[in-house]
Amino acid sequence: MAIAGKNARLIEEQFMQTQEIITNPISTTSNVREQIRQEIEQVPDEILESALEFILFLKSRYSDSLMAKQTPSTGASILKTLERIGKWEGDDFDECL
Repeated sequence: MAIAGKNARLIEEQFMQTQEIITNPISTTSNVREQIRQEIEQVPDEILESALEFILFLKSRYSDSLMAKQTPSTGASILKTLERIGKWEGDDFDECL
């Protein structure tokens, strides 16, 4: 029973910290970086692994959106890309169709 009470207090403290962050948003990039550094020091490795995966996902999504905003592809640019990738080598091409 003591463990359950301890876990409940910990969850409540984390909830209160989250609410404080939500209601008092950080305005500058340096403050955001510092806040993240502080939070990193307080969380277990399992959460850090999830956070890293999420950050990498966001970075890839951001870079994908930047690429999408570039000049639209033309037939010629698509052909150049295909030439760089290489030629089809395999015997299953007809099966795919």
